[in-house]
Amino acid sequence: FPSHDNGGRQWTGICMSSNGQYQACSSMTGIDISTNFGNTWREVIRAPYTLHPDYPTTARLLNYSWKSITMDGTGQYLYAVAAPGPMIRSTDYGATWNFVVIPV
Repeated sequence: FPSHDNGGRQWTGICMSSNGQYQACSSMTGIDISTNFGNTWREVIRAPYTLHPDYPTTARLLNYSWKSITMDGTGQYLYAVAAPGPMIRSTDYGATWNFVVIPV
């Protein structure tokens, strides 16, 4: 999904809550969130990919390409997957993000 108003980034995933208030887009270089029906957007993850510093399991993410993003119907819970790399989640409408630990 090419965009012409954001520097030409290619969107790799888009999702929205059931009422459309919360929307999210993933791209090769980060994740953007809207909390007001898409009227305004903010970058929540952007190179060099620093996740919220207050969470002990978060760390600096380098050279990841965000491939997909999804959210639940309320918009509160979001998951994003990078390749190669981790899955991250937000439980607060995209304000903060944390690694998802997947047992092997």
